[in-house]
Amino acid sequence: MPPGSYYLTARDYEGAPQPGQLFCYYSGAPVTVRDGAYTNVGFNLIRIPQEAVAEASASSGIKGEITFQGELLGRSYLYVYKEPEAGFKGPGYFVQPVEKGTFRLRLPPGKYYLLARKRLKGGQFGPIDIGDHFNYYYGNPVTIEAGKVREVKIETITRLSMLEEGEKAPFRGVRGIVQGPAGKGVDGLRVFAYTTPAMTGTPAFFSPPSGADGRFELPLHGSGPYFLLAREAFGGPAAAGELYGRSGTEAGVTLDDEHPIREVTIHVEPKMLP
Repeated sequence: MPPGSYYLTARDYEGAPQPGQLFCYYSGAPVTVRDGAYTNVGFNLIRIPQEAVAEASASSGIKGEITFQGELLGRSYLYVYKEPEAGFKGPGYFVQPVEKGTFRLRLPPGKYYLLARKRLKGGQFGPIDIGDHFNYYYGNPVTIEAGKVREVKIETITRLSMLEEGEKAPFRGVRGIVQGPAGKGVDGLRVFAYTTPAMTGTPAFFSPPSGADGRFELPLHGSGPYFLLAREAFGGPAAAGELYGRSGTEAGVTLDDEHPIREVTIHVEPKMLP
């Protein structure tokens, strides 16, 4: 495969999916393929469930359940997206908390992409880590018709480390330290990489949380430029008091074959609102 970012699925059928067939959307997507290296991925497949036909209703929408190994999965989230181009990152069109595993949601007629997520650490936003519950609805995009409610059953899987073990590609990206007001490293912050200087909307890449010494690693592909900021939370504007800071490089960070790794220091301070 040529170097780049890819979204992967595995299935045992061609054409329209049928109950009982196997499907999986790779939970670690997007997968970065680098020149001269292999990236290990693993697929944890589910069987496509039997679903009822859409029923007439005074309003349009969806109803259904989120499960894991056939049991209702409580305290999860249903994500509704209208477009696939952003890679299903961030809140999308709507996020529905699913407290006990079942849901009913009004939606205007149209096409939607549905995903279910439950993070072991809790919260609505962030990457899918090893052990988290996740799945992309096999029937995406879902077409909602006026005056009908469609049944949707999403069987989740967990991302398993044993499916992804193997040779790792050489690191390419940004490394560095997140420093607080006292000049000491700050743990638990993520570094976000954007492709525009405004650094708004959905980031192109983000790092795992910084370590106790403030160190972080942010894998990147392509040449950039990338514009970096560090903060505590995912999604939305920074809240008052949230540790937040931007890289001091106005031109952004660029990578090339001679410089595949860049070292940066990002200073953060509590966010002050107007």
